Amino acid sequence: AAAFDSKSPMPSTISFVKEFLCSFNSSLKVEDVVNKAEIGRAIILLGIQLQRFSKWSTSLDYFTEALDVFRSVSFDSDSPDIVRVSKYIDSCALRNLRLVRRDSPNKLRLKNVTARTFREGVFSLELISHPG
Repeated sequence: AAAFDSKSPMPSTISFVKEFLCSFNSSLKVEDVVNKAEIGRAIILLGIQLQRFSKWSTSLDYFTEALDVFRSVSFDSDSPDIVRVSKYIDSCALRNLRLVRRDSPNKLRLKNVTARTFREGVFSLELISHPG
């Protein structure tokens, strides 16, 4: 848990590695499909790590960068790498919430929220209704 502390230097390290990979990718020839594909896969892994820090917007940028790498070597839209990165891009999308009746089994309930913590504005958004 300590490794994913909000004050961790890891996100900036991830950014440095991504910039290095993108620079290396731009120095490769278009015909170097194997290395370019590996760079795209590495960028996906960096994006996944950023999601652990709740850096959803930045991870989306990484996934989009990986998609661009795969497209630059003419991967088909049904190639495993394109399918995989597309799923990660979808994971960054915000889903709509809908109002439901109070007695609905689909309602969301926050864990450890009381009127006092709500007034103070400091509470966790962890769900008790949908663990995990």
